[in-house]
Amino acid sequence: MLVWAIFTFCAVRASVEIFPDLLRSLVAFAESRGAYELILEYSASNKEAKAAWTRLGFKTIGVRAAAFTNSVQEALDSRS
Repeated sequence: MLVWAIFTFCAVRASVEIFPDLLRSLVAFAESRGAYELILEYSASNKEAKAAWTRLGFKTIGVRAAAFTNSVQEALDSRS
């Protein structure tokens, strides 16, 4: 079972104070539905998010890339 949740990680003090409770709720929700793995994504340039998630036990397992179709088409066209 896959459980999706979106967290916006920001350094605003109020958000940092409620973040652990939100994450505990997410873990409980996931486990109650048989999901025992959490997968998240954050911007590669967001060093603060990487540090925070690493402290919570997350490990980088891959990199996601994105592009607009017109950019890909232009790159393909320039190769011809």
